[in-house]
Amino acid sequence: MYIGMLQNNMAAACFLLTLLGLATFSLSVPVEYEDSNFGDLWNFVRPQQTIEFKTDPRVRVQNNWPKSGIHFGQIGGVAVDSSGNVHVFHRGDHVWDYSTFDAHDVYQGPHDRPITTDSVVQLNSQTGDIDINQTWGRNMFYMPHGLTIDHEDNFWLTDVALHQVMKFPKGSHKPSLTIGVAFQPGSDDYHLCKPTDIAVAKNGDFFVADGYCNSRILKFSKQGKLLRQWGSRNKGLKPGPGQFNVPHGLALLEDADLLCVADRENNRIQCFSAGLKDSTTAGKHVTTIDHPGLGPVYGISYNPTDDLLYAINGPGGVPIQGFTIDVKEDGSSKIIGTWKPKVSGFNKPHDLAVSRDGRNVYVGEIGPNNIWKFNIQKQWRQY
Repeated sequence: MYIGMLQNNMAAACFLLTLLGLATFSLSVPVEYEDSNFGDLWNFVRPQQTIEFKTDPRVRVQNNWPKSGIHFGQIGGVAVDSSGNVHVFHRGDHVWDYSTFDAHDVYQGPHDRPITTDSVVQLNSQTGDIDINQTWGRNMFYMPHGLTIDHEDNFWLTDVALHQVMKFPKGSHKPSLTIGVAFQPGSDDYHLCKPTDIAVAKNGDFFVADGYCNSRILKFSKQGKLLRQWGSRNKGLKPGPGQFNVPHGLALLEDADLLCVADRENNRIQCFSAGLKDSTTAGKHVTTIDHPGLGPVYGISYNPTDDLLYAINGPGGVPIQGFTIDVKEDGSSKIIGTWKPKVSGFNKPHDLAVSRDGRNVYVGEIGPNNIWKFNIQKQWRQY
């Protein structure tokens, strides 16, 4: 059925481009390894180009980290706490494949069988060893996805099977706040549908990317009151500002009052006013980072120590690599370099996180289920 749909869409794209008089193009089907979303017409007809970027020499992989013999399930999220410890949110023996959800985004696994191993694992940033006293989450989650640790070391997690966002206070393994109704996908003010990521401001306001189904961003107060929402699914051939096709990752540039969104299947990053300085501006589009060599953007993370945005892409017709991006408050941006493991490269990156001191960036992959550590050298080179 999917092949037939794909062929029909490709034929429609060819016919449309013929009518528009576009003579030369190439078709590219987005590579998915989490769900069966093929994207919209823009993804079928968007020209694919081979783009050479400069390498960011400051970002260098640290070999032999973590220690060998550590085994994760599919890695949904990665985050770093205020002490530099690395936390991995993984799926244990649960796997997201084409049978995981039905056509209405309802989880098809047994509701009485959560992941029986610890889903949240803490790694020592220096040695890569697991701290067994700080791992937790068994019998709580079904399909882990996003992980954020805020400035107070509270844990924020999303579970796409539960369709929920949960806040766990520092040191607690019981949620103090939950958004969404367990196992019930929806698009109203009280339901979520496969939420992907969270960003938290210092005043307690938080943002949710929602996500695989709803293509929207929601802003909540510290108490969990919905303050604002924006975004819609792509319409037309080329997606416009505020339209999403899987908003997959969030990064908050708090001093610039910007919330940036990894608009995955639209191969771009969109940045909006976070509305922290003026609440009436929340959701106002500021800029789009839309480069033909960017590919599907899976994760983004802001490094306030060097005022740069770090991003990671996934399979999709361009080289799989990390990006270092300069984003200005006025909306101007520039990709200043790329980075990846020199020997093996990346396979299927899913998320990344920058340490609080700005010295490291960590990348989690799905299949193989690896985590990488990169050191960020502070010697700056003029680009």
